Amino acid sequence: YEQLILGMLKNCKLSEGEMDKLISMFASRAFTEVLIYLREERGLYIKCFETYLGVRDPTSSQKIFPWLQRIHDKIGDDSTLKAAIYDKLEVLLGLDTTKDKITVLVDTWFGHQHEEIIEKLAKQPKTQMDYVLRVLKAKEQD
Repeated sequence: YEQLILGMLKNCKLSEGEMDKLISMFASRAFTEVLIYLREERGLYIKCFETYLGVRDPTSSQKIFPWLQRIHDKIGDDSTLKAAIYDKLEVLLGLDTTKDKITVLVDTWFGHQHEEIIEKLAKQPKTQMDYVLRVLKAKEQD
């Protein structure tokens, strides 16, 4: 049903009030893509980000990476969203099952600030080493 609802919403022109009502309605249901679409239309990017982080389904949680890339292309370096991403880098690293999306994310949002990210992960040596290996792997492929 979610894709059907999403398709209908994309073909409708909704007022902010109507979107807010739908957001309230879908917030407690398992219609993640619908909720993210509505929040994005309202410019609630932090809420979208938090929604992705709260998704329990591994397949759906992977959608955060292309979404962040698309949002960066759409709005540029939004400082609030950038700060939220920085705060949740460890979580994002854990979501990156392909072992390469986090380096692209850092390149996109933080302009190759890999050293700073490595320092941020210093309190979590395993996560830090994981990240270093991903950066090295990405450099080898360039």
